[in-house]
Amino acid sequence: MMSGESSSIEGRGASSSSSNSVIPAGNAEEEDRRGHSSSAVDGGGSGGGSEDEDHFDQESPSSSSAPPGDVDDVVQEEDEDDEYDANRLSQLPDPDTLPRDSARAKKLRDRKRRACLAAAGLAIACAAVVVTTSYFGPDDAGRNIPGLSSSSSAAADADADAEPAESWTPAPGYYDDDDGDSGDEDDSVDDDDSVDDDDAARLIEARAFMIQYGISSASDLDSTGSPQRLALEWICAADSSRIPVPRNHLGSDDTWGVVDLTAMMQFVQRYSVAVLYYALGGPAQWKTSLNFLRGDSYECDWNEPYETRSGGKVDLGVVCDDPTAADENGWNRVTRIWIPWDHGLQGVLPPEIRHLTHLTSISMAYGRISGDIPAGVCDLKKLEELSLSNNLVGGALPPCMTQMPELRILALDDNLLTGDLDVLNGIPTLRYVYLEDNGFEHTVDDDFMNGHEGLVHLDLSDNALNGGAPSHFFSHPALRVLDLHDNELTGPLPDAMPEQSALEFLALHKNDLNGPIPPALGNLKGLVYLDLAHNQFTGDLGAATGQALASLPLKYLFLGGNDYDSQPFPPFLLFMPGLLELSLKDSNVTGPIPEWINALDRLYLLDLDGNELVNSIPSQLGDLTRLNYLLLNRNRLTGEVPSSVANLTELRLLLLDDNSLSGSLDDAVCPALSNDTEVAADCAPRTSDGAATGAGAPEIMCDPGCCRICCEDGGEPCNDDRWIANNDPIWEHRYGRDRVTFEDDDDAN
Repeated sequence: MMSGESSSIEGRGASSSSSNSVIPAGNAEEEDRRGHSSSAVDGGGSGGGSEDEDHFDQESPSSSSAPPGDVDDVVQEEDEDDEYDANRLSQLPDPDTLPRDSARAKKLRDRKRRACLAAAGLAIACAAVVVTTSYFGPDDAGRNIPGLSSSSSAAADADADAEPAESWTPAPGYYDDDDGDSGDEDDSVDDDDSVDDDDAARLIEARAFMIQYGISSASDLDSTGSPQRLALEWICAADSSRIPVPRNHLGSDDTWGVVDLTAMMQFVQRYSVAVLYYALGGPAQWKTSLNFLRGDSYECDWNEPYETRSGGKVDLGVVCDDPTAADENGWNRVTRIWIPWDHGLQGVLPPEIRHLTHLTSISMAYGRISGDIPAGVCDLKKLEELSLSNNLVGGALPPCMTQMPELRILALDDNLLTGDLDVLNGIPTLRYVYLEDNGFEHTVDDDFMNGHEGLVHLDLSDNALNGGAPSHFFSHPALRVLDLHDNELTGPLPDAMPEQSALEFLALHKNDLNGPIPPALGNLKGLVYLDLAHNQFTGDLGAATGQALASLPLKYLFLGGNDYDSQPFPPFLLFMPGLLELSLKDSNVTGPIPEWINALDRLYLLDLDGNELVNSIPSQLGDLTRLNYLLLNRNRLTGEVPSSVANLTELRLLLLDDNSLSGSLDDAVCPALSNDTEVAADCAPRTSDGAATGAGAPEIMCDPGCCRICCEDGGEPCNDDRWIANNDPIWEHRYGRDRVTFEDDDDAN
């Protein structure tokens, strides 16, 4: 395994980092406002550069923000820090250490002692209220509260037999005397305060309200350490904002049905965001709080500004940016929740997220969020973007997602999701779909996502899809990216494709597609990236196919690993000087490498491994001075390696083994290469001619400091791995491949 920097398909060095937004590609102004790039804000960035930046360089409308290094390494680092963070930060913050009105501090401490004495009596009264209000229903007209999700009414009914309020007590520490007093002092402070203003009264009354209206279940509220209980205790006892609890009108004939609905929704919104914070590892796991649970601030200010890649600013955390949703007092609704990558998210999405009904965008990538996607997400009727990339989310896609009328961006890639993809057929609003690297099983046919006229990106790679390559994807008016690689697709490609210029990126490698490569591909006039490698295509790359491919603006062409007939080096490549990467690995190519190879002088990668190439390496190969990767191994090349190869000073990988080359690499080639260049050649002493071990002269001379892999000519192959450039394209902030990583392909033949 060899690794290095990542780069986009335009040579831009795409690190595994991204931005998330609900804005279509190409809108730079909107990207500054909404395209929060965690690569920019957390240290990710571009490696390498290229002048070829006219394709696939737009910001992703949504994607997972990856760390600049390997994700597994990041997770390991987090694991090492977990114990420290857990000891340093209590699971539940001390209410008196949180920001609050200093004038109230002593008053609150004194009242906590009094609250304990009154809690039992109030609990009994509150239990009676629960029974009474259960009779009246949601309000006195039988209506649900506007602005709150009613999807948990069944859960509320299930909690009707829950343990009464008097059996529940706050978590340890909330009613302890902070200054160590024994509690024997005069507790007559603030005698004018009514007891239902005390923390205990707030807790008990709020619990009853939550259960009555299905905001949270009794079992969750009564479970010590649950996110719901922690959030309720915080908002009732530790939150210095002291938002009024929706009243149960003790001592009056009123019911909750006539309470101020705005005040009710304010309480539920603040509580629901607090539940989300506790459910996903805050405060013990998060790297920073993002100002969550700042008691002296409005929840719409629970965010921190970060810098985007383009130099703009974006608030990450909780944002309320819909002025039409504000009331006359300026209270607003939460519209998006964006958390930076690798921020320490860990846990399960809570059902209370359904109460944030004005959400348009959720982006929480590169964490350890687990469990299923809660069905409550379907209650977010305004949601346009759901991005949970690179987590541990499992289960199937909720069928109710077909009831999300605004959903445009679905980024759930790199998770543990299973089941079929039928739900996608019922979401015609989808434009950007990233579901790669999961465990979906689905039969792809001509009805699959047919009619999604606005679809722009579709990435379903690395799943277990079967069926064929649907013809409607090749005639789609808007589809720019189609990535179905590493699945189980079979059959031929469509032999008829209407002329269109929308499709730019087509990756179908590592499937079981067969038949000849159709000349109809020449009708995809906008195609820049084509990967058909490692299938079962037959025939050859003859005149018709070659003419079709040469007519396209291709920069990335991968055709190797198929069952082609024996064929010469494809002459049509002479007419493709814009190529940046070319792979004809295992393509049954015979004859010499043509001298016109220097016409492809923009090549970054040239992979001719595993063919039947003969004669000497042409000196013109030394004109490809941009080459970083040159694979000529497993051929029948002869003669000396030309000294012009010393011109390839950018080489990072040079594979020459398993040929019949002679001479020395030490005189000209090796001195010109970087110390980091990986070189393989037949430079081991030969024993196959009967000489004693180490006695036979090597086929080609190369100092071990240069040739890190020395194979023996005619002996057991020491570099028999079928190295392939990692052509697993990754959608991060743009489509990219880690072009510096090579992996063994066990399935190569």
